[in-house]
Amino acid sequence: MESTSLNHSEQIHSLIQQFRFKDALTVLNQLLYSKPVNPIWYGYRTIIASEMHRKEELILLHRIIQNILPNSSQALLAKALLPGAEIEEAEHVLQFACEINPANPYLYYLLGKNYWMQSLLDQAVKEFSQCLTLDRYFVLALLLRADCYSRLGSHTNAFRDYHNSWCLSFSANRKHLRTCIAREFKAMVKIETNLKEKISEKDIDLFFSNF
Repeated sequence: MESTSLNHSEQIHSLIQQFRFKDALTVLNQLLYSKPVNPIWYGYRTIIASEMHRKEELILLHRIIQNILPNSSQALLAKALLPGAEIEEAEHVLQFACEINPANPYLYYLLGKNYWMQSLLDQAVKEFSQCLTLDRYFVLALLLRADCYSRLGSHTNAFRDYHNSWCLSFSANRKHLRTCIAREFKAMVKIETNLKEKISEKDIDLFFSNF
């Protein structure tokens, strides 16, 4: 039974990282019907509703989780993602959730996303990095950390995270990712004086036209 739950959890997690939210929901709905007492399913359902911007569903999930899983990290997560929640309050709630369940990478991802939305980029990078320490294949965190690095002028790190996202994700926006990778690579060329003499803008454009 425990092994089966673990396999289901890995399947749902993989679908979320591939941006296949509807497929993840199909699996989750079956699990919530057959095994409604497993807290992790409600956590995943809340995260997916948030990523898909389903406000009414988030309100409903918050009510359900508060009733059946009070004082849990899932209840805190649902509270932090409740539409209309103050961003500072959400920050405190997610920090508390991390203390309760420090092994859950989604909590650090959401806390990092909270900082990212406030343009607190250094703090966001710290939380995304903690998420990736727990799960190095966490594409959602890689993409937002890459954006933070880019805006901070750390183009080598941004290039690495975008490239890793490209390698790990098959369903993400490939055109957008290719544009980001090219942008960061070009920024690296401009900064690195040694590379300037070896690689031209034309060379870069030709390379990425076939990427």
